[in-house]
Amino acid sequence: MGIIKDSIVLTGGPKAGKSSTKELIKSHIESKYGYQVFVIPETATEIISGGCIPQGNKDSQRKIFEETLIAFQKAIFRLQYAKEKTYKRLASEWLIDSIIVYDRALIDGFGYLLMHLGEEGRTIFNDLLKEVNLTIQDVFNWYGLVLSLETSAYIIDFDKQAGDDKTKRIEAGGDEAMLVDKNVTKAYEGHPNIIRIPAKKDFCEKQNLIIGAIDQRLDNPVKKLIR
Repeated sequence: MGIIKDSIVLTGGPKAGKSSTKELIKSHIESKYGYQVFVIPETATEIISGGCIPQGNKDSQRKIFEETLIAFQKAIFRLQYAKEKTYKRLASEWLIDSIIVYDRALIDGFGYLLMHLGEEGRTIFNDLLKEVNLTIQDVFNWYGLVLSLETSAYIIDFDKQAGDDKTKRIEAGGDEAMLVDKNVTKAYEGHPNIIRIPAKKDFCEKQNLIIGAIDQRLDNPVKKLIR
């Protein structure tokens, strides 16, 4: 059976380049290193596409919004946890060594809860971890490398130039994109190997930074962090 050689999380704010970089990462690793790459798709997009999205106005109907947001984030957590376990089992049973790439991971939900609910969000996330007998440190140990991709909202007119982005989201506009970026980055604080990838007007330059960070990781094997 193969070995899970590493796992790489792509996180950050909306329109940071995660979706458009996943296939590049997969093809690069497979061609250069010979590993099978499994890519776990973003769970929030799946759930939103299925019709589950927080209801109510964030200001005038705050209680409705918060209650449905909590249900939404709980659903994401439980499905994400199941997917991560499933992919890790699949990778461990594969015939060749592999790497798992996550388009957002379990910790991202913590960032969204912090953003919308503050300390109440922290309590909710910790309760979800208790459901599966985990701590945040346990989850950190699942991920070898975290690439935090800075949203392009910092350097472009996000509201005008994000029109070609078909990803379904609950946040709207550049200000909220930056808030997501800030909070999901905060959620990963404490991970032993997180690299911030800055926004670039030339997206190829940003992709080169991403690939460079991955090569640095894979060319210099470190103590195995996968659990």
